[in-house]
Amino acid sequence: MASWPGPIAAFMPGRIDEEALLGSIHAHPSLRARETCQVHFFLGLKRLLAGDEVGYLGMLPRCLDLLPVSRLGTEYHLARGELLLAGR
Repeated sequence: MASWPGPIAAFMPGRIDEEALLGSIHAHPSLRARETCQVHFFLGLKRLLAGDEVGYLGMLPRCLDLLPVSRLGTEYHLARGELLLAGR
């Protein structure tokens, strides 16, 4: 598999499945937190693109419940903003 965020790029058009994407997350705690945040955001986005807004909004809180280092990524802030707009 390609270097990060290559697995996300492979997941979005369906070249790898959710299980493979989750399995590609790095084991190091700080990298794991950042990558997990990104993965949860894109898992949610894929649900939204399939018309599942409830699934999308259900996935976003998982982006916020990680080590503080995950706040360095854009996906953390996008998820937080989306949840605020949705009143959650």
